[in-house]
Amino acid sequence: MGLWVCYELRRGAHGLGVDVDGCNAIIELLEHGPAYADGLAQPKDIIEVVDGIALAGRRLVDALAPGQSAYAVTAWRPDGAAMERQARATLGGGTREQPLWLELVTIRRGPTGLGLEIGDFSQVVGLVPQSTAEQDGVIRPGDVISAVDGRRAPLATHGSTLHEEADLSRSSHAGS
Repeated sequence: MGLWVCYELRRGAHGLGVDVDGCNAIIELLEHGPAYADGLAQPKDIIEVVDGIALAGRRLVDALAPGQSAYAVTAWRPDGAAMERQARATLGGGTREQPLWLELVTIRRGPTGLGLEIGDFSQVVGLVPQSTAEQDGVIRPGDVISAVDGRRAPLATHGSTLHEEADLSRSSHAGS
């Protein structure tokens, strides 16, 4: 079991912060690199597409445009069983034709908390009116919370509301 995911890899002072094998599978996230800090890439992800262009046997390093600050990648995540269940139950994606887009967003706490109403499988079902989440517009109903402060979000949090400031990894359909 697995699923297709899209995410951004940022270039830091010493590169992307990933070590890949000859098949472009991520072997390791370097502890102080941007990929580790962002928490979107995972060991065993097999990178297949960079900025919309299939690698088709090319090495990842050869596909990266010099000097570019970030790259949009599509990867096969073979160990994504929990995320796959979450995706199928909420977004219906995770296929090669419709990969999930993973994105790191920061939500600020306001007087009413974060202002996110969370349903089953950690899907955002609503935004509290006039909350910071509604005002900032970085997350919207239908998004799925996959991690909070770098830790995987529980899959079933029916009826809960997130109230603390957090860095959230959200999943949505690629390009939405």
